[in-house]
This record gives sequence, C-alpha cells and structure tokens, in this order.
Amino acid sequence: VFTSLILTYPIDRTARMARLTWLLEMSVKANNLLVVFLAMRTSNRSIRVGQVLAVLSVFILPLIVWAQSGFGQPQIGAVKGTLRILPRVQVINFGTVIYDGRMDVNPTINRIRAGVKLPHNNDGSIFTNRERKLPVSSDSSYYREFVHQMSGFPFPGPQRVIIGKNGVVYYTGDHYVKFYRVN
Repeated sequence: VFTSLILTYPIDRTARMARLTWLLEMSVKANNLLVVFLAMRTSNRSIRVGQVLAVLSVFILPLIVWAQSGFGQPQIGAVKGTLRILPRVQVINFGTVIYDGRMDVNPTINRIRAGVKLPHNNDGSIFTNRERKLPVSSDSSYYREFVHQMSGFPFPGPQRVIIGKNGVVYYTGDHYVKFYRVN
C-alpha cells in the first residue's frame, strides 16, 4: 500500500512535528511505506515544491518498494510453510567439524521472507551449481544461495541454504561439498 500525504496548511513547528511523528507511527503499524511532504503556505513556491514531490512520489515509491521486495525472489516465494528439521548434519569449517547435530533452517527461511539481507555478497546471490551436485537446470538463475547463521559460529561460515525457483530447499554445512534436501 502506497501512501503519500501533503500538508499544505500553515501549522507551527511543534504541531507539525507531532503530526509527522503520529503519521510515521501509523505507517509502521500498518506496514505501509509512507512519504510525508510538508509544504508550508508561506509562499506559492513551497506549495508547488510539495506538489511536485507528491507527483514524483507516485512514480518513485513503487520503484523503491519493488527494489526492496525483490530479495530472494522468485525462489523464496515458492517455498511453502515450515520446513522439517534435519536430524543430523555436520558443519565443517576448513576441514574441522565444528558442529554435529540437528539443523533447523527455518530461521534463515523466515529472514529471507522478511526481506532481511545479511552483509555478505553471497547472501541472496545466484548459485550457479557449477559442480552439478544439485539437479541441473537450463535456467542460469534457477538457484539462489543464502548464508545460514548460527550463534557461536564465525560469520559467514560454511553454512548455506540453496533455494530453487520451484521452492526446493537444500542445506550445506561444508561450503557446498555435501547437500541435504530439506523439503
């Protein structure tokens, strides 16, 4: 939902700030992207500036939201529901087993669904499947890879979640040597 608002009537600074704070709080509660342009009626020029900004927001706002909402798409959009917990995996970092046990990738799936990107180049990048350890697709952008984080482990570490455009999810705990199908 896009909301643009122009306040073009004269109000004092305190009232303007109170109204702006209220509008931003309502926007956050409604999960809307809200752009507020305040144009005081002190001159015709400021009203025109506010009107031009409002018109531009009709075109710019959808582009901003589109760019932000594309993280992990279309792969994450095809993943349905909660995924099973893998009963036993090993996390191997530079040849050393640093974890052996159950693995839940749902926190990573939920993070991707929320559009949160980790500060790592591979988080959300195209996974080319060069080694052909996953089913091969003629679509070069079929798979995306995401960093799977666990507390107490180095970042980014060897763990990745790979998602195909059909919603299939794979986990690797050893930098792509072995893959586990999650769903």
